[in-house]
Amino acid sequence: MAYKRSKKKSQTNAAAYLAIAAGLVLLIVLIAIIAANLGGKPSQQATASPTAGTTPMPTYSADIIYTAPPADTSSADITQEPTSSALQQQNLSVPQDKLFCIHLTVDSGELLESEPVFDESYMILTDDETDYTDVRLLVFLTDYNGNSKVYRFDTTDITIRLKSFLLPGADSPIAIDELSELSIRVDAAQNLHLTWSGNTIRIDGEGTGQNSISAQIYDHMITVSARPLGLFDKADYQR
Repeated sequence: MAYKRSKKKSQTNAAAYLAIAAGLVLLIVLIAIIAANLGGKPSQQATASPTAGTTPMPTYSADIIYTAPPADTSSADITQEPTSSALQQQNLSVPQDKLFCIHLTVDSGELLESEPVFDESYMILTDDETDYTDVRLLVFLTDYNGNSKVYRFDTTDITIRLKSFLLPGADSPIAIDELSELSIRVDAAQNLHLTWSGNTIRIDGEGTGQNSISAQIYDHMITVSARPLGLFDKADYQR
């Protein structure tokens, strides 16, 4: 009887050892599988793609502000033409070898018994000993009596004094202070800016549009008109 119990006990111990060994093997296999998965699987946070309808937003530092660089205007290919308004603000710059000429007409003036001083081509008929080196502007004046005079200036912004006017029916010319000052400015586009009797008009360099100012005095109308003739060769006048 004692021998049978010992043999049965030995068989039980052997089965227990086998179960433990199998459990250890299974545990080792599970640990190996888990370790392999943890080591080779990329991070879900690192590989997660954006969900449908969601655009990933970049992040910017609050201290960094992007400012576009200024456009490069130093290139020789970039030129800016002055506008018509800008040209009207500037006075005409007359070349050294040129004269800018204007024909001014006053429908009343001092009666002078003299020969005309210029012809229809605006050539001066009298002996002219003027040195034209610094002259830039010539104004040819004609009044309704046929009297004529030439004014010479070294600038294109000038004032002419009209000393007297001969009104229709009057025996002699009279001075009219409020009409005695007449100003003309030639702008860079060769337009005239005529100021007289408290009024200013722009006379187009092409000869179109308004070209005169009228004033009423003692029931008579006096009109001043001007016409830009353009640039003439100074050599035609310099003796």
